Amino acid sequence: MKLTPLVSLSVLTALAFAIPANKRDEFSEDAINVHNSYRTQYGGAQPLTYDDGLAAEAAEYANQCSWDVSKREGAGQNLNFTQHFASPPTATIKDAVDAWVDEVRKYDFDNPHFSEETGHFTQVVWKSTTKVGCARTVCGNENPSHGDSGEWVNIVCRYTSPGNVIGPGQFEANFGANPLTWGTSLASGAASFTSQCSWSLSSGNYGQNLYASTGSSATIQEAVENWMDQAPNYDYDHPGFNASTAAFTQVVWKASTTLGCGRSVCTTGNPFSGFNGPWTFIQCRYTPPGNVVGPGQYEANVGHPTGSQ
Repeated sequence: MKLTPLVSLSVLTALAFAIPANKRDEFSEDAINVHNSYRTQYGGAQPLTYDDGLAAEAAEYANQCSWDVSKREGAGQNLNFTQHFASPPTATIKDAVDAWVDEVRKYDFDNPHFSEETGHFTQVVWKSTTKVGCARTVCGNENPSHGDSGEWVNIVCRYTSPGNVIGPGQFEANFGANPLTWGTSLASGAASFTSQCSWSLSSGNYGQNLYASTGSSATIQEAVENWMDQAPNYDYDHPGFNASTAAFTQVVWKASTTLGCGRSVCTTGNPFSGFNGPWTFIQCRYTPPGNVVGPGQYEANVGHPTGSQ
């Protein structure tokens, strides 16, 4: 399974050369400090280190004074521009990161997933990201604000490993669980089971979530988002198994480490009364299984959404 990183954009990059680690200037120091301050505030993600190679790439792109997403495999990216009518322009890296993190107000911690409205924020605090490099350039050509002319500041930050990775368990990691790894044998078993087109639970030493949808276009991402929709109904004050939230608790179960999913389009055996067309059957399997009933199990394995406490 290929997990695809998305590049995020924003409206409000750095020096045109890389800076040795022992000779950081004020810009690079501010860049790392403001990022790490927010990473501590939202979820306790590990501090980033400043990467001169990423900074050089950011500078190369920022100096083009273009408001197009620069696609680069293996790196995440945040963009920010600010128009100035006074000279010299004063927008800072802190202004940019503040603007990106301000998106937190729109992030749905009860239904974690990618959204263009919050993609900058999630990249800044993404737990598996370890390095950042930023650049700032003052541009004088036509700016991105509806074709207005005048000086504007173009700020770019690049990140590795990239954030905003789409795939089961990725955004759910914000509930305190580590990212899952893909299990080929689990996926093979799930694919074989769903191909039987029988709406029922399978048997085995694994956890499982099921999803069905009319038509043939349903995706695994759609299934996971449906399971995560149960999150608002989970009672953190009385943690334990509940059939109405069991799909959610399996997705975020901290002790689960491996995931495999199968998807089949069926023409028989659908669970929808009065519907006779094709339907999509999705199963995901998890090991070790979640929803283990016992003292302290749910308290230890179902975390609060990051930033909610």
